[in-house]
Amino acid sequence: MQLIRIVFFQALCLAIASCATITPPEGGPKDTVPPLIDTTRTTPSGQVNFAKQPIEIAFQEWIVLEDAANQVLVSPPLEFRPTTRLKRRTVIFEFNEKEQLRPNVTYTINFGTAVKDLTEKNPADNLRFVFATGSQLDSLTFQGVVKDALTGEPVEKALFMLYENPADSVVRKQRPLYFAKTDKEGRFQIKNIREGVFKGFALADVNSNYRFDLPNEKIGFPDSLIAIGPGPTTTAQIRLFQETP
Repeated sequence: MQLIRIVFFQALCLAIASCATITPPEGGPKDTVPPLIDTTRTTPSGQVNFAKQPIEIAFQEWIVLEDAANQVLVSPPLEFRPTTRLKRRTVIFEFNEKEQLRPNVTYTINFGTAVKDLTEKNPADNLRFVFATGSQLDSLTFQGVVKDALTGEPVEKALFMLYENPADSVVRKQRPLYFAKTDKEGRFQIKNIREGVFKGFALADVNSNYRFDLPNEKIGFPDSLIAIGPGPTTTAQIRLFQETP
């Protein structure tokens, strides 16, 4: 009987110790989802007959705003620098009070990677706001594929950029009029372009400043200027290679 009591007491002690042991919770999967827009509190994109006003883009989670001066690009370019600021979960874009928007023009505000979630810094996917000061939006599109010249493999997160200036040096000196980033298959698509002739460049933009200015950045370009007009969507295939800025 005494032996049974001892065994029971030892088992009870082990059970109590096991219950008292604190184990850290297992970590869940890493958050890879970009911040999502709260459409109920966001200025609607795609407006026509747009009058100059602050543009608010609200999100469903806490976010941060990083490097807005370089990441937030407006095409066509504005004459005066706008301001982009963060208020709680909302990004607020404001035009300079001196800015006069051009009549009958489609504007696109590209936020690049400026908006990220607070915890994992996942950037918002292809965040852009489009509006027209006239009665319709420009609707032309240019698309293509960017591949590495040496390996032939698709290049992800490369920029393809369009300029009104046809000079070869424009990619070193100016930010683009229109741009898009490639996906995992190296594909890109630029929307809401107006009819015209443009200079095009593909760029592996290491420092995310929309300029070709580092020796480890790869660049590529079509053989000729790009004419964009009515009809089937224009398509191109561009290969990146190493070149000194």
